[in-house]
Amino acid sequence: MNYRVRQIWLSLTVVVLFAIVIGSVGGLSLAIATEAPVQQGLLRGALCGLFAGFFIASGEVAIDRSKRLRWIRRKPLPVVLFLRFALYTLGINLCFPIARGLSMRILYGEGNLFLIDDQFWAATVVGALLAILLALAQKLAPVVGHRRMLRIVLGVYQRPRKVEKIVVFMDLVGSTGLAEIIGDRAFLRFLNDAIWEMTDPIVRHKGEIYRYAGDSIILVWNAGQELNAIQCVFEIEEKLQQTRRHFESRYNTIPRYRVGIHKGPLVVGELGDMHVEIAILGDTINTAQRIEDLCRQQDYNVMASEEVLSEVELTEGIEAHALDDVNLRGKTRKIKLSGLRKVEA
Repeated sequence: MNYRVRQIWLSLTVVVLFAIVIGSVGGLSLAIATEAPVQQGLLRGALCGLFAGFFIASGEVAIDRSKRLRWIRRKPLPVVLFLRFALYTLGINLCFPIARGLSMRILYGEGNLFLIDDQFWAATVVGALLAILLALAQKLAPVVGHRRMLRIVLGVYQRPRKVEKIVVFMDLVGSTGLAEIIGDRAFLRFLNDAIWEMTDPIVRHKGEIYRYAGDSIILVWNAGQELNAIQCVFEIEEKLQQTRRHFESRYNTIPRYRVGIHKGPLVVGELGDMHVEIAILGDTINTAQRIEDLCRQQDYNVMASEEVLSEVELTEGIEAHALDDVNLRGKTRKIKLSGLRKVEA
């Protein structure tokens, strides 16, 4: 089980526990409203949350990891919403009568597992509404980012915050010529396929995708994770090489990136009104981009600043070669840079 799958199961375990809590509260409320025994309401709600949460979590893992079901994630929003709505509604509404009947058997020794009555239809309506909310949240969360979505809900970004971040700026080599050859639609599929392969190394090394800027990608790490950022870059290179057969068969080329890595202060906060975005602003991003741009003049695809390398001891297999101090475009002071290479054992 790779890191991404472990993270998915961890997240969905949290979802199941949250569903048990919500189910318990709902069961207790229903018991009070119908003057039913409190213990029956709590047990029924907890079991319903457990079964429904596990059903939905298993479905989400299957959609995320199964090659046969992965196409669902790339369908238009209405199609994805409908499919997830169907999955969630089925899970919630199947689990309610089973949980009710099982709780009755546990407490009283008897109970119909598939009793269809007024409570079942009421649960069906509530379950359908909850399914819509879950489907919307599950589809929209990746647009913002799961971590950022939680921070937005908690109001972390309402006031600008100064943070120390490691920025990795990646730019696709030969993008203009490739887009002309294969066309814009195929080029977008090419980028999407490349990003799909990058996701697992990024998640495994605890990185975060800040933004796609054309054919460039901006990744960020918290300060103190310099080695993670460097290892991630080379693991992405390795992963793209491993899947070269797929890219060569479909696009007659493979993705190659130039990379600039820098660390420094940034300001994070909400930006905009009608269109709100979590903006990360500061000279650190500009410097990382200038470092990547300098790769064009050097015999390196990956370059990093002294601010990054002074805080880390490189692992075996990665070598840093110090360069002369350089003036980056648009900068007044010189900066110490090193070129990074993967060395075969």
